[in-house]
Amino acid sequence: MYREVPVKSHKEGKSFKILSILLIILFILLVLSISTKGSKPLVYKNIIIKEGDTLWSIVKEHNLKDQDPRKMISEIKKINQLDDVILRPGQIILIPEFS
Repeated sequence: MYREVPVKSHKEGKSFKILSILLIILFILLVLSISTKGSKPLVYKNIIIKEGDTLWSIVKEHNLKDQDPRKMISEIKKINQLDDVILRPGQIILIPEFS
């Protein structure tokens, strides 16, 4: 007539809570690390172009956080709204400055 219901031990419930909390913390840390990894720098530096400067030489000279030079050139072109890679002496461009 009566059905026996298995009783969970206190230990099983506590383990489940601890595991759940650890998984939530791990998920939050993962989300935070992903969101900060691809974040753009908030600081830019003015560079005055000299005779013979190229975007490639600027990226190499300023060692922009050891990034792929092609990606950095693309980023600099986007920041400065440059249609091509031709730079003129006296021209001022912005480059990202990583801390």
